[in-house]
Amino acid sequence: MGLGKDPNSKLLVYLNRGDGTFEEVLVDDAHPTHCARAGLLGDSRLPSIVGKPYSPGEQVDLWLNRG
Repeated sequence: MGLGKDPNSKLLVYLNRGDGTFEEVLVDDAHPTHCARAGLLGDSRLPSIVGKPYSPGEQVDLWLNRG
């Protein structure tokens, strides 16, 4: 989350490898987000991410997982 204070903010997800370890995956490092959620969107059976910037406005960001 950027909050306008961290120019190096990143959106990361952690994939459970099933053996007690996790893999860090960078989704985006150019669009800080706040209150992001993962869920199933559209016809894909893969989770996508929806979020909004911390600053006021009517913008919603979508990171569509196309697999």
